[in-house]
Formats: sequence, C-alpha cells, structure tokens
Amino acid sequence: MVEFKLTNAVNGYPIVGLESSTSKSSTATVASYPNLSFALSKLVPGKSGSPGEWVSYLVTTVPTTTAAAAPTRPSTDNTGKLEAVSAGSYKYTFYRDVTKIKDQVAGMTVTRRPTRRTSVT
Repeated sequence: MVEFKLTNAVNGYPIVGLESSTSKSSTATVASYPNLSFALSKLVPGKSGSPGEWVSYLVTTVPTTTAAAAPTRPSTDNTGKLEAVSAGSYKYTFYRDVTKIKDQVAGMTVTRRPTRRTSVT
C-alpha cells in the first residue's frame, strides 16, 4: 500500500477525482488507472565493496480474459485499488500480492522462444 498527496504546483490546491479515472480494455479482467502507476523494488546491499542492486517485486503480468498471469520483466502496477482519503490524499493498494510473487513465478511455466539466427555474408 502507498499513501500519497497530490496538489497543483501553481497554487497548492488538492487534485481530486483521480480514483474515478479508470480504463478497461475488452480483454482486461480489471480496470487500470491510465494516468498513474507504481514501481515496487527493494535495495539489496552489495557485498565486499560491490554496489547494491535494486530488485523489482512486480515481475508478473496481470491476467486477462485471453491469458493467465505470466512472468515478465520488471514492470509497474496500475491495476490496484485507488481510494480517496481526503481532498488530494490517496491510498493505493497494489493488485499483486508481493508476498507471494516469488512462489507464483516459481510455479509458472516459461516457454522459451526459439532463437532467430541470421547469417551475414
């Protein structure tokens, strides 16, 4: 969950109504917020002087009516639940349960695409 506040940069007035601005394609199972998305990562400290590394928690797709959830490159989440808490203040709950991502990905089957080979003459 993320809590945040949005205000107008010119006069500081709260930005309201963001929670009602959603979009849903014909194959989507859930609506999305087209003007909002969140990344969720953790910083894994480096060892023996090596730099730390950011590791994303959002590495699955959202299921659609035509495809199940699948592993993907790190992405963002805009299909959770956005609630207005007060004027310009919001609470966003992620669609994916990040406490279960590791087990979900481990249980998914990944079909490797054939490698395209080209020759140069």
